[in-house]
Amino acid sequence: MIYLQIFNWLLNSSFHYMLSKELGVFWYSLAIGIALGALCWMVASSYTLLWNVKFRATPLHHFFCGLAAVATTLFVVLFFSLKFSKEVGKTVVLSWAANLLRDSQWEDRTLAQAYETVRAAGRERFLPPPQAQFVPLVDPYSRAIVADIYARNAANDFTKNHPALSLIIRPDIAIPSRVLLQDMNNFFLNSPQVYPVDRALNVVTYYLISILDAQMGKLVVLSRSLLVILFFLFQLVPFSLIGWAAYRDIRIRT
Repeated sequence: MIYLQIFNWLLNSSFHYMLSKELGVFWYSLAIGIALGALCWMVASSYTLLWNVKFRATPLHHFFCGLAAVATTLFVVLFFSLKFSKEVGKTVVLSWAANLLRDSQWEDRTLAQAYETVRAAGRERFLPPPQAQFVPLVDPYSRAIVADIYARNAANDFTKNHPALSLIIRPDIAIPSRVLLQDMNNFFLNSPQVYPVDRALNVVTYYLISILDAQMGKLVVLSRSLLVILFFLFQLVPFSLIGWAAYRDIRIRT
């Protein structure tokens, strides 16, 4: 069930991406799809001549042929569109990161959580409230706390806003937390300034994209395989109905 949800998201997102960003590929795939659809119509309407040379397709049978042709055209277009799945995923991740940077409520809530957690740990010297505009991160343990909070809150926000894509990425909080902590340590080696929030989000963002790159290749292969299976299962319906009609025609004649 989870994979079907991912499959549905991939098809819809990739198709809309192709329409908005790769219109030339869309028209190219549509032309190929129409040509193959026409060929499918011809095959569906005449393959029964292999065992019933006197059978003539009725308007209803041609309707089934039309269904087979439309399904073929749609299959080709969707098959082409899945090549853009990785670009779709990257676009979604980068857009999410940009929106999160503009989300003052998320930033204030996460800062307050980090502030209270570090203060409760008792390893830092805090300024009085009027001057307390940042979280002191002198102690490595405090940095580890803040790294975990920012990585966890960012990943949770991503999962909340993009549930289908998060099923593909399945972010492991421990990994971006470690990378974020290392980046904090490198930052404070060269700068006494406040560690910027956008830098923390960049670390999480590039982690999500790296996981996406690793997962999307095999996922596209699986999605295309499932699309092929669904295509042939659907084609069984019109071809079987037409074939059965031709077989009954033989029985009626005999």
